[in-house]
Amino acid sequence: MRPQTLDDWVGDSPFAAEGELGASLRAGFVPSLLLVGPPGCGKTTLARLLARTTGRALLELSATSAGMADLRAVLERASAVHSEARGAPLLFVDEVHRLNKAQQDALLPHVENGAVVFIGATTEAPGFAVRRALLSRLHIIALGPLAEDSVQALLQRALYDEDKGVGRSGIQVDDSLLRMLAKRARGDGRRALALLETLVNAAAAKGLREASEDLLPSAMLEQLAYDGDGQWHYDCASAFIKSMRASQASDALYWQERMLQGGEDPRFIARRMLIFASEDIGNADAQAILVAHAASEALERLGMPEARYALAQCCLYLARATKSRETCRAIERAREDVTRRGDLPVPAHLRNT
Repeated sequence: MRPQTLDDWVGDSPFAAEGELGASLRAGFVPSLLLVGPPGCGKTTLARLLARTTGRALLELSATSAGMADLRAVLERASAVHSEARGAPLLFVDEVHRLNKAQQDALLPHVENGAVVFIGATTEAPGFAVRRALLSRLHIIALGPLAEDSVQALLQRALYDEDKGVGRSGIQVDDSLLRMLAKRARGDGRRALALLETLVNAAAAKGLREASEDLLPSAMLEQLAYDGDGQWHYDCASAFIKSMRASQASDALYWQERMLQGGEDPRFIARRMLIFASEDIGNADAQAILVAHAASEALERLGMPEARYALAQCCLYLARATKSRETCRAIERAREDVTRRGDLPVPAHLRNT
């Protein structure tokens, strides 16, 4: 169900006709790009559409499995397919943040001399995904999650498409159910189509002519968007800390539970609360560090899911506690004194004599 032209793109297109990039594309020019966005927002699709629209060759590489030999091989192929008529080929690298320093360095001269038009895709923040030298040569395009109405339009298209969709099944899906699927997909087009396909296949297997929500496995409906070491991890952790800092206890507990249900290591959460107890509360409530330590100990002794109560208790306590940054400010002043004064001798009355 991937769109075949840029006109088929659902939602806001970064290459809209009235935009700067759209004008460049109509002139046959494609700059090197870094496509940043969550899974299922269309990064791979956009790279393929750019190649089709400009008539350039497209070479694809997944950084999750590619080594240096794979990168060199694809760059050699790029030189072979380069032509005056079609221009430099597009080199699409998915999960570009997984390229190591040496691989990015090897890629840099080929981007600089125009041997390839580089298009990288990542779910990570640009500063974490790509080294500065390469990043400075890329035009960054941020693609957000698909809006619910865009996802619903995609589902409608798939429902009635007999060639690439599920139109041949003849299964009817009510508009309200399509809206529910679009909502459950949380902006991920691939997930939405997978939900629709599962729903239609389940209805067909039971000989039904109309699908219903109860045909979907509950695990598919309850799946949360999260990653253990990517952008969701950092964003949710940041929201957790900032909610406690703002004394928003219910919000903090939501983000804690969001991380736990997403598969986060509960020890990471316990460590963050230990840090918070000293960094953000300190001596304004000296009990805070003891509560955080007790929660960490409870986690080690009880394990999950029983330790969930101790973690929640600690989260609520820290969020409601009086806050003070006195400890942080005192440390900074002491560090400045050490830097300014250097190796002062220890006064006689303070020496170990």
